[in-house]
Amino acid sequence: MHELHLMAQVVKAVETGLERAPGAKPTVVRLKVSALSHLLADPSTLHAAFALAARGTVAQGAALEIITASGEAWCPHCEIRATGAGQDV
Repeated sequence: MHELHLMAQVVKAVETGLERAPGAKPTVVRLKVSALSHLLADPSTLHAAFALAARGTVAQGAALEIITASGEAWCPHCEIRATGAGQDV
């Protein structure tokens, strides 16, 4: 379950970002994910992994907001270009 490892890194980034603000606690963590990412197939998995990774940290209790960013991919083998539009999940 690499989603848990990914969310642990997100929590670590939040903690690092708050080092200069002792006692600060986030209420929401916003995460941009490419519209082409497999992570958007089931956003509830990211939410559950974030809740587990945040347990016992300053991010515990914060909401995870997933923002879908536009993405583009190109296959050199079949020379097909794929795009995905961004939207909130």
